[in-house]
Amino acid sequence: MSSTWIDISNLKKPLKFNEFSVNFNTDLYNAKPLPNDIQKKLDNRWNELLNDDKPGRILYNESKFRLHSIDWKANEDDDSKQLILNLGLTDYKSFICTQQQILPDEIRQHIEEDHLSHPLGVGCLLITSDNYFVFVKRSSACIDSPHMYDIPGGHAEPRNLKTNSKEDIIEEIISSTIAECVDETNVDRNSLLVDSFFFVIVVVRNQTQYGRPAIEFCLRMPKGGIDIEHQTTNQGTLDGGHSTFNNYATKKTLANSSFELALLITNAVQLKTLLGNKANHDTLWYVGLALVCASLLIQVVNACILVLMGTDDISKERRQHRLISLNNFSLILSVLLAIVNVVLNVIVAVDPQILAGTINGTKSA
Repeated sequence: MSSTWIDISNLKKPLKFNEFSVNFNTDLYNAKPLPNDIQKKLDNRWNELLNDDKPGRILYNESKFRLHSIDWKANEDDDSKQLILNLGLTDYKSFICTQQQILPDEIRQHIEEDHLSHPLGVGCLLITSDNYFVFVKRSSACIDSPHMYDIPGGHAEPRNLKTNSKEDIIEEIISSTIAECVDETNVDRNSLLVDSFFFVIVVVRNQTQYGRPAIEFCLRMPKGGIDIEHQTTNQGTLDGGHSTFNNYATKKTLANSSFELALLITNAVQLKTLLGNKANHDTLWYVGLALVCASLLIQVVNACILVLMGTDDISKERRQHRLISLNNFSLILSVLLAIVNVVLNVIVAVDPQILAGTINGTKSA
């Protein structure tokens, strides 16, 4: 990309939101690989960032579109021009390591323009009915430009594509732009004037981040500035709608703990009854005792896992993998717990005296 920004003010007509095209070619437009020793140092830097225990830190890796260059295509029918984005693939890790972080000279000197990640950002200048612009303040948990005011925006996500066709990529760029407006300002998607006032206004490069590119749109909405300020103030979420509170694990913990507390009490009573039944130490008694002890042990282990799940920080990539593993292990334990108690109930049905001896013995004493 040779220029800091692309001037579209001299076009014959405004550039509608869908009046641009893309060339997607990973062979031509991906970044060139770095030397192995330099890449290893960047990988170590990334791991250091992942291991940073700053509370609420949001950092994870996802694939992104890489903007290699921009072309213009003349339309002979109406003497207009079409904006063409030449795209490859990159990822967020590469951007953080090559463009966002301050690197020592012995590493930076090996990183040239063709090595840079250049993930294509999307942004939207929201215009209210009373002609105010909408800005959002980035959370302190963001590793990229925390505490800064910005227009709603983010990135188009290659993982959302059904195919790598030009049409699907254009649709993803447009839909992700609209989604960021909705998520970060809490406005109703249907209230945005997409069909009547939605234009491409500029392709920018952030020179403080070695030319990080973004395609910027403008979009009008029928609500006033006061209404938007009220909505975003009362939203109560992190970074314009992206909360890192572990709702999933918390709800799962509450639901499972209620069930397992009742089962724990039942098994404790069964264990006391079995141990008090001294007159009937047959094979079923030993099997029943083993099953009750196994059930209690599984519940204790599962309770510890649920506590870890409920308190884990899912905003970190390494924590997310850990949470998935814990959840899968907890599910396996829950299945085993159900099987153990089904077998235990079958044994009690076959020989009810196993759990009746203590009561009778107490009465006879």
